[in-house]
Amino acid sequence: LLRNLWSSATTAAGSIVSFLIAPLVGQGSDAYGRKPFIVLAQLLHVVYPFTVLMFNNYDQDIRIYFVVKFVYNAYLSGSLLAACVADVIAPINRATAFGALFAVGSVSFSIAIALTQHLNTYQILVTSSGFYILRLIWSIFCVPETLPIASRSHEEAWTSLNPIVAMSILLKTSLFRRLSIVIALSNFVSSGIMSFRLFFFNNVLGFNKDDIATFMLLVGISSMVSQGILLHPLKHCFQDKGVLVLSLLSYTAMAGSYLIALVFHQVSWIFVCGVLSGLGDIGFAAISSLKSIHCTDKEQGRVQGAVYGIRAFASALGPLAYSSLYATISPKDTGCQSIPFILSLVLYAASMGVAAYVPVTIAITDTGLAPLLEEEEK
Repeated sequence: LLRNLWSSATTAAGSIVSFLIAPLVGQGSDAYGRKPFIVLAQLLHVVYPFTVLMFNNYDQDIRIYFVVKFVYNAYLSGSLLAACVADVIAPINRATAFGALFAVGSVSFSIAIALTQHLNTYQILVTSSGFYILRLIWSIFCVPETLPIASRSHEEAWTSLNPIVAMSILLKTSLFRRLSIVIALSNFVSSGIMSFRLFFFNNVLGFNKDDIATFMLLVGISSMVSQGILLHPLKHCFQDKGVLVLSLLSYTAMAGSYLIALVFHQVSWIFVCGVLSGLGDIGFAAISSLKSIHCTDKEQGRVQGAVYGIRAFASALGPLAYSSLYATISPKDTGCQSIPFILSLVLYAASMGVAAYVPVTIAITDTGLAPLLEEEEK
């Protein structure tokens, strides 16, 4: 129990630090290029699986693991990879490109879940360590620099090391403000549900290891298909805004499906939740696209860093709030058990309402980028 508490605390603390440094890292990448910061992330992360292996199999001090996990959660490279996509992909194709990028992560997640059914803990940790080393080598020798020197903001990037100033880019327009609210609300709920989901599966619905693995595999496959295959035709039909609303509608339906599974004790609805969760993942690609096409090429790192920063902050608060709420609930009282899911349903619906009023994307300029507006749209 104490280990779980420390693990949750270090994850939350790392996410809060990520909220502070992600926009600064993005701002720095606008000045010095993406690759140095991507390599640094892999260098900091490479020791993570080894610390798990050392305390799990060789009884080493677990405190080293907590320190490394804190660093791991504090410095993530997702925003840098998103900025790389924005550097090389035309605005009209960015949502699809972001979806493809995130789909690769879903493919890896699904493969990892499948492999865990055939490997023991030691084999999983050794395999993970090998992949982390491969990530570092790949980032050094195979990942190209995507930001041309002519496009770098040497004079503007480090004028302020205040993360709040760097984050202020999210407040420049009503479009950015509303998208930021959507990110905060949806990630607060999603991370909150994940914080107690396994306990709910095991203790309320009676799931076993295979049931949980099946659920996680469904989430990964659904996310992979929705982002890698469905996103492009959906964007063609509904544009970025419509894709975002559809994503939040899926999340809202997911919360409702959790309620149905709880009230009627229909375990099959949990697997419906897994599919809807994966479908809902298309929303972040739409948000990343909308923000990237409304800022200049010299602000891509900063805006993506700010997006990931607010996402990290919400992901830190969600588990704290939901875990505290769930700890006060009786596992035998269906009415009490439904409270977190009702709250999720309301917050997802609220975020969908905000998304419905997101201003329509303005026409892309001849340079291929939409200018960052300094005044609120009317």
